[in-house]
Amino acid sequence: MKYLRLATILVFSLLLTFGCKNVDKVKQTLQKNVKKVDSLASVVADSINYQINGQKDTNAVNNTQKQPKKQSIYNQEEIKNVYTVLLKELKAQDTVNLKQLLYFQDSVLTVTSQGIFQILSLSPISSILADLPVPSSDSWQCQLYYEKFPVMTDSGWANNGCFIQPEKNFTNFSAILELSQEANINFSPGLLEKVKEIEPKITYKILDTYLNWTFYFVYSNGKYLLVAIDYNQY
Repeated sequence: MKYLRLATILVFSLLLTFGCKNVDKVKQTLQKNVKKVDSLASVVADSINYQINGQKDTNAVNNTQKQPKKQSIYNQEEIKNVYTVLLKELKAQDTVNLKQLLYFQDSVLTVTSQGIFQILSLSPISSILADLPVPSSDSWQCQLYYEKFPVMTDSGWANNGCFIQPEKNFTNFSAILELSQEANINFSPGLLEKVKEIEPKITYKILDTYLNWTFYFVYSNGKYLLVAIDYNQY
């Protein structure tokens, strides 16, 4: 609208200046000025669009920079630290501090044997401490290795220590319970549903050759928490 008004003003100005006899000249002059106005408008529009798009690009870059990197659920140093603390609390048999390391409030899933079958149950931490073997003093400062588990030989483990392995798509516990169902072995109501809920969260297992136990950890709310212990390592 402002360009139209400007053109109109130019027309009247030119008419007053040159009179009706110079209409052709007025038209030519008017066309030139309109082109100038259009050119100027185009430059202004381009400048505005550049500033808007440039601001959008800047915002997009800033937003990308502000977005935090997704934290990996696998952290070798962190799981080693958690297991070191777990050994310390097991040695002290401090149930209060141990509960802070558990996924379930005061219990742990345990895998034991009954004949040819493996039995999975949810056991209080106090009963686990009662079953804790008396290992050598070296086991409380277990050397941690981030590698495959050693093999069991006729004379014992091929290598001694604590061996950490990552886990993905873990389903062993639900498989144990499904076999128990087929064999008519009773387990706590709702346990299968609980197990299927926590299995996708299992990220690490640690074999302690001194205890002959395997510990399973879930990653939940930014922490590694003990969820299960398998006693069957012979």
